[in-house]
Amino acid sequence: KEDEWFAEVQNDPTFKKHLHFDIGKVPIVAPEIHQTGSPHSAYMILDPSLGKKKSDDQAVGIFRIYDEIPILEEIHVFKQDIKLLTKELIDLAVDKGIPVIFTEDYGMQSLVNTWFNHWIDSYQLEGLTVRGINRGKLSKTQAVLDYMRALMAGSQLLAPAARSKVLDQASNFDVTRTDNKDDILDVGYYGNLIVGNPELKELTILPYYISSTFGGFSVESSNQSSAVGASGSYLLSYSTK
Repeated sequence: KEDEWFAEVQNDPTFKKHLHFDIGKVPIVAPEIHQTGSPHSAYMILDPSLGKKKSDDQAVGIFRIYDEIPILEEIHVFKQDIKLLTKELIDLAVDKGIPVIFTEDYGMQSLVNTWFNHWIDSYQLEGLTVRGINRGKLSKTQAVLDYMRALMAGSQLLAPAARSKVLDQASNFDVTRTDNKDDILDVGYYGNLIVGNPELKELTILPYYISSTFGGFSVESSNQSSAVGASGSYLLSYSTK
């Protein structure tokens, strides 16, 4: 059993706490990957960190899928009021061409979706989806270990802008402790969870159309998936002025 295993390793002075992860096995993504094709899916994941004693960081990951492989392209870390955070993330999603925002929804964190829906209703947005997700009965530690194995196997890739942030937390993760800094690792785990769930993955498919009848918005879109890519050449924009 998992609980018994953790108790054993905590009492074993010979156990190598970081043996589970080898940075050298994590594939390096060449920048050219974004120049040879267009993503067919894109999504954002938020770990709100509400109600947690050890950290008030709110980690956000932006993912795109190329040839069925998710690439974690950007990591953003915030420390702010949830009302302002959700508004800023809607801004970011529209700017980056992201059709869906997934949020971890354990306990208090489910309140995040209330604020997302508030802004979506206020701006009369159509085409942007917010969905709560969780890891079910899987423990936090086991989820992180699963994610580390996925990184070493190449079933999720790290773009240069995200690589150092992810590897820093992964290489310092101690399975014998319960106070690890692991918010970014949580985001990475959920990034793979989406790909493995057909219902959730369908929400990420590009191209998509986002619109608003709110007077302060100006929105343009395209039916070409290449209109939303890592180059930053997005055809979606809006103003809240």
